[in-house]
Amino acid sequence: MLYFSLWLGCADEAPKPAPTTTREHHAAVPASPAEGEAEEDDDRNFGGGNREPKVRAVRIQPAQPSRMDTMQVTVNATDPENDSLTINYEWSVNGQRVYGPELPTFELKDYERGDTVSVTVRVRDGVNEVQATSDAYTLVNADPRFEGKPTEMRTIDGTRLEATDPDGDTVAFKMSGGPAGLTLDSRGVLHYAGSETEPGGKYTLKIVAEDGKGGATTLELPLTLSPGSKAPAAAPGAPPAG
Repeated sequence: MLYFSLWLGCADEAPKPAPTTTREHHAAVPASPAEGEAEEDDDRNFGGGNREPKVRAVRIQPAQPSRMDTMQVTVNATDPENDSLTINYEWSVNGQRVYGPELPTFELKDYERGDTVSVTVRVRDGVNEVQATSDAYTLVNADPRFEGKPTEMRTIDGTRLEATDPDGDTVAFKMSGGPAGLTLDSRGVLHYAGSETEPGGKYTLKIVAEDGKGGATTLELPLTLSPGSKAPAAAPGAPPAG
């Protein structure tokens, strides 16, 4: 009994234990990565990490494309650590992605006037990936195009000019600048019988192919006529104008 009473007295008078630093010690030890999580390098754990690339601009040329064009994208991208960058290009037409080679160029021949085209670029530095999307560009009307080589014809009378329209529009012709008596019918056929009163001289025949949608292409044919000419000849090698 004496032993028991003494033990109680010691318990009442014993000083409180001093606080330990166990919690501070454990707080200074970095936690292990969770299962399935890759362990990061020390510089990223303690130094702020690898910074993302910056995409400053995504530009497409031409600014007014038609289905006859090939679009070209230019990307202005930088990396804070000067890491090497790789870029992938995802083209979209009317908001729908077009799957295929992820190239900086895109042919428009399979699309139509009024379609919209944009591109999303994915820029990677080996650690991070960022993306940016260009403005959408609307395909405009394409101009008609003359077929063959009308500047190589030897005579004017009976020569037929042909032009096609990339958008499938009907092409009509207009003519100006020729000698008196020269006509052009709705099929694009030139007619000229000549005249004994033709004074002769040099002319620049201008033929315009129009698609009715604002598109036009001009063909220039230089002509040299002798006085009283009945069969005007076109000078070879004259290029189309416009």
